[in-house]
Amino acid sequence: MNCPKCRKYFDKKQKCVDHINKFHSEDLDQLGWNAEQWLYASTHGGSIKGKCFCGCGRDTGWNYKTGKPFKVSTNPECKKRLYQQAERNMQKARGVSVHSILNDMEHQKMMQEHRPTHGVYTFTDGGTVDYLSKLELNFLKFCDKVMEFTSNMFAPCPTSFPYYDPKTNTTRQYMPDYYLPDYNLIVEIKDGRDQTNTNPAFIEETKYKVALKDEVMKKQKEFNYIRISGANYTPFVELLYKITHEPDPDFESKKPKNYVIITEAAEVVENQNTYYMIICRDPSLHTVHCIGLIRTDGDGIWYMYDYDMGRSVMRHYNCPEFTQNTIRAFEYIPNDTTVMDQVYDVLCNQAYTRVNNDMDVMVTLADNEIYIDDGEGFTNNTMRLMSFRPIDSYLFKFAQHEEE
Repeated sequence: MNCPKCRKYFDKKQKCVDHINKFHSEDLDQLGWNAEQWLYASTHGGSIKGKCFCGCGRDTGWNYKTGKPFKVSTNPECKKRLYQQAERNMQKARGVSVHSILNDMEHQKMMQEHRPTHGVYTFTDGGTVDYLSKLELNFLKFCDKVMEFTSNMFAPCPTSFPYYDPKTNTTRQYMPDYYLPDYNLIVEIKDGRDQTNTNPAFIEETKYKVALKDEVMKKQKEFNYIRISGANYTPFVELLYKITHEPDPDFESKKPKNYVIITEAAEVVENQNTYYMIICRDPSLHTVHCIGLIRTDGDGIWYMYDYDMGRSVMRHYNCPEFTQNTIRAFEYIPNDTTVMDQVYDVLCNQAYTRVNNDMDVMVTLADNEIYIDDGEGFTNNTMRLMSFRPIDSYLFKFAQHEEE
């Protein structure tokens, strides 16, 4: 990946984006693009527009979540066209008649639409997506309100997946819950964790099918796949980051390795907190204004150390620190959070009681071997150690999400 201005080579997209922002900001102002748009245009004929992959020829706008154009246009007819294409693709790939496929798909669709839990969710942009359960509705709300997804980021899956059912000695077609074309990601929503279905009929007659579908998705290499258990969205958020940031853009023309995530295989320790950190920089001077920490049981309240005031404060997510600064967000990664729990409680007590609240949070963290190095000179150690991993800056709202 080469910088479009000075042609300096970078092995990762994010490194190149950071370089452009730091050394070529004036060029970005003249172009009216951000760094990712300029980078994309430099390898795609000077354009930041895409074409809807339904084949309609419509232009698609820029998706700031993925750093690429949208895969699907906002025209509702495109989803209908994609559904028809999915039918034809299944007929070609499975070697069965169109009549058989249509009967199977339409029968499943009719059964789904007559389920008492079936509904249609309207996104903020006015577009709609169907859901078949409360868990699916919660997922759509999360994607809309927290992730700020648009409705055209959901599309019919291009194909179904056959699997053998040993109980009935038949081959069934697995039709995924949701497909996110911008991430080439299939999403399956199932009961799990704190919302496990204890119905004996589900356990005996349905649960084994979930395992069969998982095996099918593990073997396929075309799509990314995640099964979300209950409302545990952390693996989903982490997977989106991997898909967007980790593949080397120099190899986009080649078929990348797909991700398959079964969330029960990555179960978190019960009653263990998750921590998020943000570093807020002045957008013009690029100096660190404040550092913030939040814990998932913290009622949406951030512990902030303000370097301008030289003291610690408690802040809510809608405070000026979040709206008037450039933000980088991180997630705490060590498995054992015992030390972090103790340090966080001390820091919050300082901010709440204003006792010794002039203690620098960076020093306090380093004293407890919790290290920070954001790669831009903001660090509390000389060994370039980091106890946090970066996540997309807009995802810091994820830490404050509460189910409706």
